[in-house]
Amino acid sequence: MPAIRILKRSRVLDNRPGRSLLETLAAAGLMLPSPCGAAGLCGKCAVAVAGTNVPPPTEQECALFTEEELALGRRLACTLFPEADLDVTLPQAATESAILSDGYLPPFRLEPALVKKAVRLEPQPAASHAVRLAAALGEKRIPARLLRGLDWDDDSLTATFDDGRLVAVQAGDRAGRRCGLAVDIGTTTVVAALLDLDTGRELAARSAINPQTSQGFDVLSRLGFVMEQPEERVCTLQQAVVACVNTLAGELAAEAGLPPGAIDTLAVAANTTMLHLLLGIDPSSLGRAPFTPVFTDAISLPAAEIGLTAAPGARLYCLPSVSAYISADIVAGMQAAGLAQAPGATLFIDIGTNGEMVLANGGRLLACSCAAGPALEGMNISCGMRASLGAIEDVAVTQAGLVLTTIGNAPPTGLCGSGILAAIRTFLEIGLILPRGNLVKEQTLAADDPRRAHLCTWDGKPALRLVAGDSPVVVTQKDIRQVQLAKGALLSGLYALLEQAGLTLDAIDRVLIAGQFGAHLPVASLTGCGIIPRTLGEKVAYLGNTSKSGACLALLSQAARGDMEALAQNVRFLELSTLEGFDRLFVTCLDFPRRAG
Repeated sequence: MPAIRILKRSRVLDNRPGRSLLETLAAAGLMLPSPCGAAGLCGKCAVAVAGTNVPPPTEQECALFTEEELALGRRLACTLFPEADLDVTLPQAATESAILSDGYLPPFRLEPALVKKAVRLEPQPAASHAVRLAAALGEKRIPARLLRGLDWDDDSLTATFDDGRLVAVQAGDRAGRRCGLAVDIGTTTVVAALLDLDTGRELAARSAINPQTSQGFDVLSRLGFVMEQPEERVCTLQQAVVACVNTLAGELAAEAGLPPGAIDTLAVAANTTMLHLLLGIDPSSLGRAPFTPVFTDAISLPAAEIGLTAAPGARLYCLPSVSAYISADIVAGMQAAGLAQAPGATLFIDIGTNGEMVLANGGRLLACSCAAGPALEGMNISCGMRASLGAIEDVAVTQAGLVLTTIGNAPPTGLCGSGILAAIRTFLEIGLILPRGNLVKEQTLAADDPRRAHLCTWDGKPALRLVAGDSPVVVTQKDIRQVQLAKGALLSGLYALLEQAGLTLDAIDRVLIAGQFGAHLPVASLTGCGIIPRTLGEKVAYLGNTSKSGACLALLSQAARGDMEALAQNVRFLELSTLEGFDRLFVTCLDFPRRAG
């Protein structure tokens, strides 16, 4: 079995016969982007290989790389099937725990559900145009709505099928480029990507603030807004998000040099509340016990039915959910991460206001949702702010003192989610925060202890100073408690899943962190604050925005679409609040890790 030596990481991997280098790396938690579905088209999975057994370049590699790059061993991991030992150097993104902000896409068969077929009508004496068209397409009959506006003097027509359903007929031969729009609708942001369905390439991507935030930053606030006047306010929020998607679609088409309305099909992944609002369905039942969604199955409908601007007959596919709490965005992540086929035990975590976790073990999928609260996104924190210019996102200890890293290298103005975790991790390291979450008492520090410089008061109570001056940035005891509640929720959820699955912590082979927020949390903060145990630190890989990835897969692969629908049916949801002894487990998990050494 060929040995793959990963240079600069001191790792050696066994490559099974018939497995590509991309698949071998992914199985080891080294995720490389492959937006073309491992078809050798995009060049994003490029690596450098060396040794006496470097294979000659393929036609795809010759088209993508210069002669100098090829001579230096640049190859595509998706098309390289090692037959002998190789030395491999990964790109910087993979070396840095593969933080892929665009979202990891696994290898898949490029087979979109959308198909365009150019046909020519054959003469049939006394036959109507509709009969001739039906015969050319192999259909029993053509719906009347598809016969409108056609030029029957031109015998050349183009039929569009989506998931086997005839959705549009247009005059002329228009069976050229097929385009799809993959959309991730988050509570705070909307991300959209324009895809070339013929190649799997991402033509362009954009994001925007979800305009629904004007009626509440979190899901509960938005549900409360709707429940006061459901009929009117569902319509208001639906129109807002549809307008946002239409704006992004228009901008993306223009960026790609395509005319408006060039999008042939759309796929959306989102949390359960966002999906209800997109479709104009009252989500009020999600805001009161027993928190039952109106629907969880995948839904396909004409895009125009909800006001989306797209090509004639374009349909919108909404990914399936598991429950009110394990939503379509998590199903998308499970598919992107390949959890159903993952060897050994894999823990998938999407960290946010609700921390969703899925434990995959031998094809069995067990999921839970943890109420982490908004602290990990910089909310409910004394000097908290969203991840924007000037937000402190990392804190490090040096001989010269604390070094702060801010977004945009701007002067520090507050703490975003990654910043509050980094601050608490650092203050734990230097002993200013104790394992129970208490601030160290000033009288326990020697008079010449340099750590005294960080002690201060805030609103008359003890606090820890990160930035002094007229616009100070501090961490208070209340802030620490907020983070403890979040880490306690996540860690207790992890242990509850393990107990239900009959596994120990040592049995976990990989920990996959998903979500745009999670991608900005370094392993040091995850383990230093005790969100995950230290023993799992070396097993962490970052997948980026897997909600968007799942939406892309739904457009690019009919098989992946079916797999996600099956996944949603096969996940067992664990309601943590009903577990015996869970309250005690949660309290136990509130403590921070003790200082190393």
